[in-house]
Amino acid sequence: MYHRPSKRQLIFRRIVTYTFMTLAVVVIAGFTVLSIMGYRFSKTGFEQGALVQFNSHPGGATVLIDGSSNGVGGNTPTKASVSSGTHTFTIQYPGYDTWSKTLTLASGTLTWLDYDRLIPTHLTLNKVFDYPTIVSAMPSPDQQNVLIQTDAASPNFNLVNISTDASKQSVLAIPPEAYSDSSAAGTAHNFKVIGWDGGSRYVLIDHTYGNQSEWLVLDTDNPKNTQNITMSLSVNIHDVNFAGSSGTVFYGLDSSNNLRRYDISAGTISKVLISNVKTYKLYENNIISFVGSTTTNPVEQVVGLYRDGDDAPTVLRTLQADQTANIDYAHYYNSDYVAISQGSQVTILDGTIPSSTTHSNSLQSFASFAAGSNVTDLSFSPSGEYLVAQSPDGFTSYDVGYNRKSTVSLQHTTSAKPLQWLDNAYLWGDNDSKLTIREFDGTNVHVINTVVPGFGVTLAQGGRYIYSIGKTDSSYQLQRVRLIL
Repeated sequence: MYHRPSKRQLIFRRIVTYTFMTLAVVVIAGFTVLSIMGYRFSKTGFEQGALVQFNSHPGGATVLIDGSSNGVGGNTPTKASVSSGTHTFTIQYPGYDTWSKTLTLASGTLTWLDYDRLIPTHLTLNKVFDYPTIVSAMPSPDQQNVLIQTDAASPNFNLVNISTDASKQSVLAIPPEAYSDSSAAGTAHNFKVIGWDGGSRYVLIDHTYGNQSEWLVLDTDNPKNTQNITMSLSVNIHDVNFAGSSGTVFYGLDSSNNLRRYDISAGTISKVLISNVKTYKLYENNIISFVGSTTTNPVEQVVGLYRDGDDAPTVLRTLQADQTANIDYAHYYNSDYVAISQGSQVTILDGTIPSSTTHSNSLQSFASFAAGSNVTDLSFSPSGEYLVAQSPDGFTSYDVGYNRKSTVSLQHTTSAKPLQWLDNAYLWGDNDSKLTIREFDGTNVHVINTVVPGFGVTLAQGGRYIYSIGKTDSSYQLQRVRLIL
């Protein structure tokens, strides 16, 4: 016979039910949060996995982890959580070579594999424009144009716009009034392209005539506005670089190898910023790294930094005069990084750039490693994430974000030239007349096409094409290979 539950029994049942439901929600929510954080059951117990973020160029590629697509959230861009340990990641796309990388990942880490550049299995080389000869080819920083010089003695240049499939070409002529001895009979002229400004409008040109030289600024938007730095300021300078994108401000070395700042619009020359400079590099328009020398006896080398506006440069290392020294700077994830090489030893400092010589401890030791042999070139990637220390027989790379070092041996039949950055993660080289690209750690190597060494190489249209200079039996050519089909 049914007996209606008492009020006390109903309250008890409700408490039990609500308690169970609350616990169930807490447990489910807890497992959901832990799952999102990458925790999973493994052979060693319950542990937090490692999260990997994937992307590729082109996108929509299939991702395999240790040969399986299980646990992958779809085609690129996508992500996956894996157990700690060593895994092989593979990215596949029909018509492209397979991309692969093996990494050892720690529990609780996040790894970005979003730079993967897939290369078509069959590469087709296409001519863009023919030239009887080429003495210089320099792509603009924005990957929109290539400045082609066919005759070093001529003030005329070809500007090729590569921003669309239908490349367009125009001729830029430096007006005679912009350079010295333009009408003097028998004067031998030589125009050497040095580099673009950061805004990809102005081009710096070293003009020599007879036994003299001067510096010109070619305005690619309006060549008639070409300016002569040497005439404007009546200075004798060398090793000149743009500062900013105005086309009027520069850094350069005077006849005593002192670094100064020159402004042709204001007609000003700064005080000596750094004395006895051997080499220097400019970053972000106002930060300079340098290798110099002391005036002491015996003479020593110094490497350091200078930031525009500081009272004096900051010397970070003092070395023997016969040591091979290099320095490079980068800004990565709100920190300043400085790499210094002494012979084969490389040291990376991080922190903030010192504001004066009294605050040099604001940069602290971050990492150090030995390269295979004496370092001849030291460079951070454009993003600052990777450092490459090059030697005659190869290079050593360091991943700043994950503290990983890789050593790569390179074999060349000709004298090795420094590799250069193609983008934030890939390097390119033209040794042995072959355009070869590889990732910062030496993996995923691809020979793209045959080239004439010594000319610029660039991606264009978001990586759709790669442009280079080639040679036929009768002419030179600006050429391209399509990388995204």
